[in-house]
Amino acid sequence: MGKSEQSDFDLVIGNPPFEPKLTTPDAERIEKRKIRERPKLPDNQIALLFLEQAINLCKEGADLCMITPSGPFLYNSNSKEFRTYFLSAYHVPQIIDFTFLSAMLFESVNVAVAVVFAKKREPIKDNLLHVTVRRTKPAKEKLYFELDYYDFHRISHQEALENRLVWKANLLGGGRLKHLMARFALLRTLGDYLKEAVNTNDWKIAEGFIVGNKNEIDKLVRLKENTEKLSQKEKEELDKLEKKYKKADYLTGKDTLPTEALTEEGIVEAEIRTLREEYFERTRQRNKLIFKGPHLLIKEGVAKNSIPIAFKNDDLSFKHDIIGIYAPKNQIDDLLEIEKRIRNNRTYLFYVAGFSGRYMIGRATAILKKDIENLPYPEDEKKLELAEIEQILVDDVLDYMLDFRKKGETSVAEKPVDDHQLHQFSETYCRVLNSVYKEFQPYKPLKTDSFICFPFYYKDKPQIRTGSMDELEADLYELIQNNTSTNSRIVRMLRVYENNTIYLIKPKQTRYWLRSVAIRDADDTFADMVIQGY
Repeated sequence: MGKSEQSDFDLVIGNPPFEPKLTTPDAERIEKRKIRERPKLPDNQIALLFLEQAINLCKEGADLCMITPSGPFLYNSNSKEFRTYFLSAYHVPQIIDFTFLSAMLFESVNVAVAVVFAKKREPIKDNLLHVTVRRTKPAKEKLYFELDYYDFHRISHQEALENRLVWKANLLGGGRLKHLMARFALLRTLGDYLKEAVNTNDWKIAEGFIVGNKNEIDKLVRLKENTEKLSQKEKEELDKLEKKYKKADYLTGKDTLPTEALTEEGIVEAEIRTLREEYFERTRQRNKLIFKGPHLLIKEGVAKNSIPIAFKNDDLSFKHDIIGIYAPKNQIDDLLEIEKRIRNNRTYLFYVAGFSGRYMIGRATAILKKDIENLPYPEDEKKLELAEIEQILVDDVLDYMLDFRKKGETSVAEKPVDDHQLHQFSETYCRVLNSVYKEFQPYKPLKTDSFICFPFYYKDKPQIRTGSMDELEADLYELIQNNTSTNSRIVRMLRVYENNTIYLIKPKQTRYWLRSVAIRDADDTFADMVIQGY
């Protein structure tokens, strides 16, 4: 950004480079200067420097549209301060979030992105619109983006500034999820518990060893075998490699566990082997007790239903994508309690999905050590128990949304809804409404080839006349499908109020008829009823 550039553009649109480093001297200079005024760039992401500097090209009141990596701006654990700074400095009316399309949006790279719309002026303290674009068949085939009512999330200005959880809650479905996540966020974490145990009871916690680059290690071995014949350059190279790679007699020749052998069912004992490597880039010398029994092993990844974890009384080494927790023998019961809480616990899997800045954003199943440490671990385990509505939210995220993230148009959520699922939807919708109104009941749903019209009535059963399903199909198509442009289509969800009857009209796919969606529909119905004076 040179001095000659003027702030005189009405509109700036950009797709900056995505690099987790400042790639030019100018970028480093600007960051050093700006760091006095605002938080550090998350992950040194240069795209966010472009976001900040590009708006300086705009005249007062002009518009900016910039593609950014969604992880560093919305989801990473260190993104909140910079995002708050930007949202406080400029008016941001809308963010379109393409995170679910990371595998197909660009041909040559898999990266999660969001488009930030900003205006160079002080923020108008109005709702920010966070649009979460789903992976559907038209999007995969690059025909158009298909959006529906449940993809639009309105966030108050204050919440956008202060609530770091709201973005991931929206990505997972929105509605009441943010309140459940906020409740979990108040609890003591596993990291808090472990920190106290390390400080007072001589526990050790760390990730495992790193072998390092095989070619460099082979070169180190060759150079060491010929020390008397080395040139000056080779001696310097040997010195550098010897500083980088160390031996560890507590690792070499001892039992080691391949990462894939730690599963949610436990350790696959047959996969344990003798470690043959002699040199390591990271030996864990200061924390080598993590390889001694008794210890607890936790994988930095998620399986189908839980986080893999296993207690081991014997010595066993492992790589850096497993966390080891060592405790003295008289505290084995405390290790076993941690294992009991985490093993096969779906609530913890939900927590990772909601709180991790990596899971579902980058690599599908990878998580970080701090994601494990951030797991809620209250003194009273009952604080982790879920109310019925909360359990529905958790189940739908785990049973449908995670699968939808991975498979998109081929996921279970995209298949036609069945009668059992419709019954569950109606039960949940009426249960929430009847917490206030008491006498709502479901009518038999009306089905066409593509849509479902589901009536719900209050007190007296209505007389609902049904005509030709073909005519209804055509009428509903006209009402629901809204082609806003050649690049996007908005699928409407209809709530029609007639006398004592509410008609919910939506497409047939399962994701529109989940129990968690019934809760959101009921909440929206409450809002409508209040406006109407009921």
